Amino acid sequence: MILGLTGKNASGKGEVANYLKTKGFVYCSLSDELREEANKKNIEPTRDNLIRLGNELRKKYGASYLAQQINNKI
Repeated sequence: MILGLTGKNASGKGEVANYLKTKGFVYCSLSDELREEANKKNIEPTRDNLIRLGNELRKKYGASYLAQQINNKI
């Protein structure tokens, strides 16, 4: 089963994810995937840089790029 959590900053996604982890779910974050991409490109993972990189990746590869990368891992 794959569950997706979406919402604005500080909306509680992390809290729900932490709860689900206690029930045996594995947590994969698009933000973590984005930080991994930034690391590969030697980009400092500041909020502004991650936003810019995310926008570039979506423009180049499509809106679902980061989710597809995670899906490939699971």
